[in-house]
This record gives sequence, C-alpha cells and structure tokens, in this order.
Amino acid sequence: MFDRVQEKLAQNRKAPARHKAEDDYLLTTKLFCGYCGAYLCGESGKSRNGTIHHYYKCVSVKKKRTDCKKKPVRKQWLEDLVVNEVMKVVMDDKAIEAIVSMVMDLQDRENTSLPLYEQQLREAETGIQNLLNAI
Repeated sequence: MFDRVQEKLAQNRKAPARHKAEDDYLLTTKLFCGYCGAYLCGESGKSRNGTIHHYYKCVSVKKKRTDCKKKPVRKQWLEDLVVNEVMKVVMDDKAIEAIVSMVMDLQDRENTSLPLYEQQLREAETGIQNLLNAI
C-alpha cells in the first residue's frame, strides 16, 4: 500500500492539475506545443448557449508568457486521434509479442523477489516481538 501511495504522489507531482477538472484530460503533460515547446494542458469553456467545450491549450498562451500562435485543439478529436494511432501500433503482431514478452519477464522478476520480502517482513516482526517481550 505504501508503494502504491508513493507512485500516486510521484504521478501527481508530474501532473498535479490533471484530476482537478471535472473531466479527465488524458494527454495533459504528454503534449507539447509545436510553436513554442510548452505543455498543452486541458481547459474548458462555456459557450453563450451554456454548452461546455473541452480543449487542450498551450500553457504559454494561457499564462501569456510568450507570443505563441497555437490555437486551442478540441479534446475529443485529439484524444481520438491519439488512441487510433496507438491502436495501430499496438495491434501489430510483433508489438503484441514484444509486450507479452516484457510482461512475462516482469512477472518472473516479481515472483522471485516476493519470498525475499516476506522473509524480511517475518524477521522484522520477530524483532519487534522480541523487543516487546524484553520491555
């Protein structure tokens, strides 16, 4: 549980505002502006008729740091484009074999270290129990 919390904290350090919005912006901190190189971050706005629009906007434009000409890009269109391109790459037979091989290697490594961790845990619990008995 401690390791999972640490991973979540590290993830939030990289993209602290990703889950601040009501809608999930999956590509925040993964997209860069083609004009100035800054991040593209998620943003939403409401039109006159009350419709909420979600889009990715250059941070430089948003914070008025530079004279960047990047226009906001519709969120749904961009995320669909990225997902479709990723699926083309991942659904290749060679890619699937490589992914399966990596997962199997990772699983083998995890299985060998788990008994070692369990033994260390038992030793620590025994040491604590011995200290409590001595007190």
